[in-house]
Amino acid sequence: MKVLFITQNLAPFRILWLESLSSCSSAEITVAYLGQYEARTQASYKNVTSKCLTLKNVGHRIGTIWLYHYGMVLKLADEADMVIVDGYGFLAQMILIPMLKRHRIKFVLSADGGIQPEHENKIKHSVKKHLISAADYYFSTCPEMDAILKYYGANEKNIFRHRFASINSAEIIKEPLSNAEKSARKRKLGLEDKPLVISVGKDPEGKGFDTLLCALKAFPRQMQCYVIGASEADMKDFLSGIENDWIQYIHCIPYMDKKHLAEYYQASDLFVLPTRHDVWGLVIGEAMANGVSVITTDQCIAGINMLPESQIIPVENEKELSIKMLEFLSDPEKRMKTEMQQLETIREYAYDVAAREDWKNLMKIYKMV
Repeated sequence: MKVLFITQNLAPFRILWLESLSSCSSAEITVAYLGQYEARTQASYKNVTSKCLTLKNVGHRIGTIWLYHYGMVLKLADEADMVIVDGYGFLAQMILIPMLKRHRIKFVLSADGGIQPEHENKIKHSVKKHLISAADYYFSTCPEMDAILKYYGANEKNIFRHRFASINSAEIIKEPLSNAEKSARKRKLGLEDKPLVISVGKDPEGKGFDTLLCALKAFPRQMQCYVIGASEADMKDFLSGIENDWIQYIHCIPYMDKKHLAEYYQASDLFVLPTRHDVWGLVIGEAMANGVSVITTDQCIAGINMLPESQIIPVENEKELSIKMLEFLSDPEKRMKTEMQQLETIREYAYDVAAREDWKNLMKIYKMV
């Protein structure tokens, strides 16, 4: 079977999932991508290669706008047995999807996650309905995304579950780490041997790092906090208007590779993502896979789907966050039990495991077509 996957850029986790999909099937998978990279996109996006996938750059830029070479994409789609379109929110995709429909090319629309806005103008609603209802089948990460797809015209019978994560089974630790093991990892990283809280994200405002900072006011200095992904300059600029002695104790580390980041996850006692809006949140799964207790907000779709309610707090509520942090940091037994449950859950989301289910669903779709 020939499968065409149409996407914006070569996100490493997406390529690894597609490689897993290829390895558990006999499919020949071609990835058609734009070659577009935002300024804040990880440098590793630019050098992705694959031994089992055919990667085709089918993009071109007009001024500041990236578009597909639509003739090339339509030719590839016409030659494929299965077409998957990765999302519908970019201009290039908004042009492509009606083209596929017009040429009577059936396709699967893959949607990573989403939060339905409370208020939406008629034009946005009309555009989304036009794009989403044009698809024949859907890969959806969660019930929340199912509801959005159905709201904009998707047939519920044609929605298939796609578990979404950036880790594979081999990257998931076998069991929670003891306090002694975490202490050893702290020493290896040159950190102090005292409770460690970490958060990961590039966007200080969107990830709610100010909420974390305010929550830290309830804690003495006998703990340490690292924010990974956002630059120190961005953090200082964002937090400059907040009067809080904790600012000088928060350590900021810019982007680091996945392997190095895993060392910080495994050294930490608590992972906090006080995000204001996350249509999924891959870092939740990464933290779970590395054996650290997780707290996030009710605006993180990954958290809502992979964690119990006891680990979810209301968004922008530093009081609730500080209470929940204290609850976990003061109870090692609770953390150990939580981490065991998290490891059981994340094993089902590993992309090599998800790929096997995805292939079964693609075969069901193929027979339906």
